[in-house]
Amino acid sequence: MRLTLFLSLALLFHAAGARAAADEARIAEVLRSVDAVVANSSEFIVKKEGEITLMRTALDKSQSGMARYELAYGLYEEYRPFLKDSALVYLDVCIEAARKYGDYDKMALCMAKKAHICSNAGMYVESLGLLAQIDTAMISGVARIQYYVSMAHVCGEVAYYSPLADYNGKYGILARQYRQRVLAEADPRSADYLVVKEQTLQDAGDTIASMAVNDYWLDRVEHGSHGYALVSLYRYLEYKLRGDTTNMFVWLGEAVIADIRNGVMDQGAMWELANQLMLRHDIDRAYRYICFTSDCAARFGSRQRLSSISPLLTTIAQEYKADAEMSDKNLRNTLAAISVMSAMLATAVFFVGRQRNKLRQAGDNLAKSLRELAEANNELRASNDQLSYLNMQRKTLNSQLVEANKVKEEYVGRFMRLCSRYVDRLDDIRNVVKNKVNGGQWVELKAIMRTDDFKADYTDELYANFDEAFLHLYPDFVGQFNALLIPEARVAPPSKDRLNTQMRIFALIRLGITESGRISEILHCSVNTIYNYRAQAKKSSVCGKLDFEERVKAICS
Repeated sequence: MRLTLFLSLALLFHAAGARAAADEARIAEVLRSVDAVVANSSEFIVKKEGEITLMRTALDKSQSGMARYELAYGLYEEYRPFLKDSALVYLDVCIEAARKYGDYDKMALCMAKKAHICSNAGMYVESLGLLAQIDTAMISGVARIQYYVSMAHVCGEVAYYSPLADYNGKYGILARQYRQRVLAEADPRSADYLVVKEQTLQDAGDTIASMAVNDYWLDRVEHGSHGYALVSLYRYLEYKLRGDTTNMFVWLGEAVIADIRNGVMDQGAMWELANQLMLRHDIDRAYRYICFTSDCAARFGSRQRLSSISPLLTTIAQEYKADAEMSDKNLRNTLAAISVMSAMLATAVFFVGRQRNKLRQAGDNLAKSLRELAEANNELRASNDQLSYLNMQRKTLNSQLVEANKVKEEYVGRFMRLCSRYVDRLDDIRNVVKNKVNGGQWVELKAIMRTDDFKADYTDELYANFDEAFLHLYPDFVGQFNALLIPEARVAPPSKDRLNTQMRIFALIRLGITESGRISEILHCSVNTIYNYRAQAKKSSVCGKLDFEERVKAICS
């Protein structure tokens, strides 16, 4: 029972360790991706500025009032996360165009958006002043929803940042009221509705419902867009509420990357990422990210964002100071240790000097002994090499002797059987001749003696016995022989158990019969024929004429 419990705990700890390592690797990959995008951020800013320049050129050429409104509104959308002051300028152009053509809804929409930008930048008085100028009885639809959204935002900001308790309570209630109006009147598919809905559910602690809203929202935004950055930031908040650190970093990284790729200067996600890195004590990366965010916020022109960044910069500075103090303390301790070790080293040097002469003399004696040992080793190595060579020769001779014995046994046995058959056949011929002579059958006897079939039959039988015996000893001879020839000169035997004349010549050479005269006697061919076959094979060899027959002799069974 205890062993089972111990094994279960061990497996549990192992699995937990593996999951932790995988989570850390995933977070590290996210941070590497963010580093890469930050390094190339200037390229995305240049691209953003190029797009804006094209739109400004189109606006400068526009004469029509409502067309001018649409172009100016598009420029506001581009500048809104990029440069606060420029976004306000083009909203003023939109407001003027809408006022000129009597479209109060569009004018109120742009004023409410202007108020939203002001509250984002910490300009709460200006924001509330702009919203106070809007006659809510005269607006409807999108303009009314934007008015509610802007009021909810500025009231929420005042309630959060104000140091006065009265303002906290009063504006907190107003912010909740305007959020409820957004939920009551806005299109449930709109970003305004989804933001407020998710915030409300998060505040209520209903993370299941708030995540469902985020899932719905995520499915309806383009991956990598500015809207995707916003929904990714809210998804980070969902996982933060659940305490899921890994997915927190994944979605916070998605938000940061999307912001930078879209040239966004008002970067709340990057500030949050730097804050999370501080909690992990990744000071260097947190400092780089917060400096990047600070530069972007200064360019955007957001006082509120800069004021939010300042405490984190202070914290980072304190961390650096603490690290520096710790490093200074460690340095002092190290210097003290070095001083003590230096004194010990001086003492050691004194004693080492006394022993140096003794060691030098011992070293000389050792070097002499090593030289003598090296000479002995060289002599031993030479003897071993000679012995190895002799052993190799012995093994080669043994192999050749075994093979020769094998060949001798095979051919002696076959020779005895073949001679026995020839004795029997000669006796049969003697009986036939005797009977023919006794019977006076001289004509039949002459006819028998005239035919050459005896020689042809016995010669073919001799070759068949030789082929069978040789291929039994060297079953792969044909393949290895052909491997020594170029493809077009390779020889195909009449059958798998027979050789042709050329192969029999080289089979005899493999058996050690190399003289062309002896080969011609055995195969009943002329010496010229033997010579021509050998010359033709050497000419077609892939290994050269001089080595060909030696390679044939080396063919193994």
